Amino acid sequence: MVGDGSENSLIEPLGSEAIRRHEDPAGPVEDALARSNALLDRTNRALQTLIGCNQALARAASEAELTAAICRLAVDVGRYSAAWVGMAESGAEAALRPVAKAGIGLDRLESLPLSWADNPHGRGPTGTAVREGRVVTIDDLEHDPRMEPWRDTARRAGYTACIALPLRGEAGAAFGALTLYATGRKPAGGAPYRGFDAEEIRLLAELAADLAYGIRTLRDRAARDSARAALHSSEQRLARLLEASSTVIYAMESPNGEADPASFKFAEISANIERLFGYRPDAALGADWWTDNVHPADRPAALAESRRLLTQDTIVHRYRFRRRDGVYRWVRDELTAIRDADGRTARIVGAWVDITEKHQADEDIQRLAYFDPLTGLPNRAALRLRLQTEIATARDSGLAGALLFIDLDGFKAINDLHGHSIGDIVLDQVGRRLQAALRASDIVARLGGDEFVVLLARLADTADRAAEIAHELAEKLRAALAPPIHAVTHECYVTASIGIALFPQDASGIDDILRQADIAMYQAKASDSVSVAFFEPAMQDRVAHRHAIEQALREALDHDRFEVWLQPQVGRANDVTGAEALIRLRRADGTIVLPGEFIPIAEQTGVVLAMGRWMLRAVCRIIAAQARQGRRLRIAINVSPRQFRDPAFVPDVERILAETGVDPHDLLIEITESLLIDRIDEAAAKMRALASLGVRFSIDDFGTGYSSLGYLQSLPIAEIKIDRGFIRHLPDGARDATLAEAILAMTRHLGLSVVAEGVETEAQASFLRMRDCDAMQGYLFGRPEPAQSWLDRWTANITA
Repeated sequence: MVGDGSENSLIEPLGSEAIRRHEDPAGPVEDALARSNALLDRTNRALQTLIGCNQALARAASEAELTAAICRLAVDVGRYSAAWVGMAESGAEAALRPVAKAGIGLDRLESLPLSWADNPHGRGPTGTAVREGRVVTIDDLEHDPRMEPWRDTARRAGYTACIALPLRGEAGAAFGALTLYATGRKPAGGAPYRGFDAEEIRLLAELAADLAYGIRTLRDRAARDSARAALHSSEQRLARLLEASSTVIYAMESPNGEADPASFKFAEISANIERLFGYRPDAALGADWWTDNVHPADRPAALAESRRLLTQDTIVHRYRFRRRDGVYRWVRDELTAIRDADGRTARIVGAWVDITEKHQADEDIQRLAYFDPLTGLPNRAALRLRLQTEIATARDSGLAGALLFIDLDGFKAINDLHGHSIGDIVLDQVGRRLQAALRASDIVARLGGDEFVVLLARLADTADRAAEIAHELAEKLRAALAPPIHAVTHECYVTASIGIALFPQDASGIDDILRQADIAMYQAKASDSVSVAFFEPAMQDRVAHRHAIEQALREALDHDRFEVWLQPQVGRANDVTGAEALIRLRRADGTIVLPGEFIPIAEQTGVVLAMGRWMLRAVCRIIAAQARQGRRLRIAINVSPRQFRDPAFVPDVERILAETGVDPHDLLIEITESLLIDRIDEAAAKMRALASLGVRFSIDDFGTGYSSLGYLQSLPIAEIKIDRGFIRHLPDGARDATLAEAILAMTRHLGLSVVAEGVETEAQASFLRMRDCDAMQGYLFGRPEPAQSWLDRWTANITA
């Protein structure tokens, strides 16, 4: 039964009892028959609409076509004034979206506030049907309060009643609703009224169920079609990608149930194998095709890798594979085992990727990172890695090794004389000769410039024997470098200084052994008698001492810790005729470093240039200060060969003379004979430039070098100093006496002054005075002392 006419009324089939409920007991029989006929007519139309729906379901190709057809059937066949289908949308607004409509009064449907939420716009028939999942009927749209938001719209369209039928999904929840509007369903006289009969409602509910089923079916079909199309499209894309890519997909199977993966044969392979490697797919299915085309050098390892699938699910390995044209390409092969229920490998699937270009790029990167681009030898980084391994191996095995640090003697001259392109050829040939002279297991590395390192691993079980072998190999390397190197049209000669450090005895780490071999190499380079030297702990002490001196030199420049000391020079009457200025280095702790310790280091490091300028300026200030007091003082100052050869030497002297205002005639610059032998023209030009200002020159240590009358005559030399070696044995040493007399006689004839160095006894002084030696210098007359104390005593003597 329909019930009391509320929204919650149940639906029951239409029958005679229902007809009796709609009869007016007080009305005439004719009215009852008319109402009964009207109900039967509406029911019949609803039934016809349901039948038409089934036909529409069979014909509709899309959801939109189906919903539109149902709306038209409801209007055309069911004689409803209007029909529309709305779909429930998710989201905070819970909107109802119209998807199909037919009939009158729905022109502005899409602009109406339609919702299925529990709010005024969602409590109408359609929103309630969706939200609560039940059929909702309104018999009197004009007065029902639920229609308040849309009453004017319904009135304009002439709607008197409506029914909203939920469209349910398989789980029962409504996803939309079919809403029908009727006009003229209001009897005269105010008799009890039902807008929709129970049987009509039942038929319409069945119509809604069929529509929902059709929509679900069409949606499922659309989803399947979409998935099928996507799958087809994906397969096509994959086929195109595979054809265009450098990846080959394949499957392998055991030919006779064998368990060994290395014996599996190709069962399937992608078509791009023909484009990439030149083989037709069916050719790849032949026996031993894969094995026969793996590079012979890679084949054992490739087969061994395949057998790892016995215990691993996936492996990746790389090897070279031959194309049909005979060219080998590098491939990355990833294999996955497909196992049966017993865990045995039943099938192998895999993918080849052609990585030839990447492999070449990786090799190039490796070469740049670990190999010298000029010689192709390992570089410093590669040497360190190998040395680290060999030191650890030596500690574990007890077998000693050696590191040879090689520096080429004479290479700089080749670069200067012939240019760097010839120098590069020489370096390359040196690397080749070193490699050829060694064992295959030995490592030759180039650190840069003309420095090479040889790593000799596992030489012997004792350090002594390892040292013997290392020395023999070092001499062998020197012999290999002895023949001339032919570089284009030039014959170039190089020799080598080699330092050797043993490991692991001599070193605890990589940096230790490299440093020690380097120290030993410099020891060999500095030696006049050997070209191969072993590192000794004393060398480390000398290096540490040298570093301390170098640091003290730089600090002395920064903090003005150099000092001028003076030693007197006396004439034949024992009168002071001048002094020689000597530089001293005072450490931060106040101790004095003698010139013999720091001057060679200053020369090697270049500090001598700044130090020499400081000394020259300090001496000129002393001379100028004495001149301002009316006392003329001649001072001799030593200039190192490196300072003299510096292009800025002459301008430095000129500037300091101008700054201090000193009389250039009171400055005597002492240079050695060896300086004059090398680049005589350059030396002569500098001497003449300064001599033109009044500066005088003295030849220090005369007689110990390449003494020549030629430069004594041609150069602006004012004085020579007889080396102390000729004075030491006077007057008793006949040979020294003869040489001293000869030097004095010669210089007298040339008009040069003579100063004798190292005079320590009165007998030596008497010998020299008797032979008219102009001046003498030595401990007999005074030791070197700080300039100020010397000046105080000298001033006191001349004013006494």
